[in-house]
Amino acid sequence: VFTQDPYRIISSFVSSIVFGVIVAVGYVLLIIPGIIWSIKYRYAQWLIVDKRMDLKTAFSTSAAMVDGYKKRIFFLDAKLAIVVLLPLLIELLVVLAAVLAHQDVAAYAWPLTILAIVGAAGYSAYLIGVSGPLLVARYLVYTTLLTHYEPTHARATGA
Repeated sequence: VFTQDPYRIISSFVSSIVFGVIVAVGYVLLIIPGIIWSIKYRYAQWLIVDKRMDLKTAFSTSAAMVDGYKKRIFFLDAKLAIVVLLPLLIELLVVLAAVLAHQDVAAYAWPLTILAIVGAAGYSAYLIGVSGPLLVARYLVYTTLLTHYEPTHARATGA
């Protein structure tokens, strides 16, 4: 994809930076704007690569595509976050229970450290296994939104 058009590499990179800045500012403004903006502009980079849009058009098109679907996308993301974070939460609860069950935490430092390292390695492997399906889920949402957006947009612009 990128070998034919180096401009798309640069545009994709710049869109990632712009997206990151927008979302970071949103999170600084009490988290909710960051969540909204991350949903609103998440497909800008995909549009630059897939539809060869310029930066401004990609961000405005991404916002238009998700208009009316933000709540659904938010709840899908929440469900995906549970799938990703549940094993980590379980591990943290196990470590916390082990710490609370024994007053002498120093005596159990090595076993807890080993548990944390093994858990982190297992969690990393889990994330590698889950990242593919998560990306597929996001791509399916993107293509679905695109198919709903393009006919409506074409009628509105007369294209």
